[in-house]
Amino acid sequence: MVVENHVGAGGTLAAKSVASSPPDGYTLMAATAGSLAISPQLYKNAGIDPFRDFTAVALVSSAPLVLAIHKSIPAYTVKELVAYAKANPGSLNYGAVIGTPPHLSGEMFKVITGANIIFVPYKGASQATADVLAGQMNMTFEGTTAIVPYIKSGQLRALAVTSPTRIPEIPDVPTMDELGYLGMPPDSWQAIVAPAGTPADIVAKINSVVNEGLATPEVRAKIIGLGGEPEPKSVQDFAAFIAAQYKRWGEVIRITGVTLN
Repeated sequence: MVVENHVGAGGTLAAKSVASSPPDGYTLMAATAGSLAISPQLYKNAGIDPFRDFTAVALVSSAPLVLAIHKSIPAYTVKELVAYAKANPGSLNYGAVIGTPPHLSGEMFKVITGANIIFVPYKGASQATADVLAGQMNMTFEGTTAIVPYIKSGQLRALAVTSPTRIPEIPDVPTMDELGYLGMPPDSWQAIVAPAGTPADIVAKINSVVNEGLATPEVRAKIIGLGGEPEPKSVQDFAAFIAAQYKRWGEVIRITGVTLN
């Protein structure tokens, strides 16, 4: 397997590359909520359609987002963070890749709380996280699979998770819902899609192999240990999942009013 990283435009560049590849099962995309459900609706000229250009293959995992801040910020609860942001409008910032769940979650947080927090766009999620760790950025919304290790090590302070219930890996961190901040998008997810027209027997084979892998104790333990949840689904159920996610993130975009050219 050869991995090709196509960074940019919330996964749109990678999506265009895969969509134009031969539908023979040898080119797949590591898809996310950003590349399949957000960017096609956020960018006015995205040039991709998740239903026209791709074939659903397999859902891999889902993970709630964590609101985490640098230790230098004088806040230990979401309430304190919001109060600090309102007392110091425009002094806090958060970084994320445009057109991703962390970006839209940050914008939704601003709508729900009324806090004036500045968004700083990044080309890659790893750099955004690195800058929060270094204190160059104040806060972030990031999936548990990427950020839980830094929370456990004490490098970042977690204030809340977006899942409906607390997660075992950081059980002391409350949910946004229980704190009264309702309406936050609950999670992000990782999946595999292929170019439209990929033969059904090839799609079924890849789906079966992925689901078998997700059922193994080793893979399950790795995903759960990072705060995620293995999500084996049939091809048909995953296709329905994409449709539901597209609708959900479309509503978030409508509420936040975010648009990009």
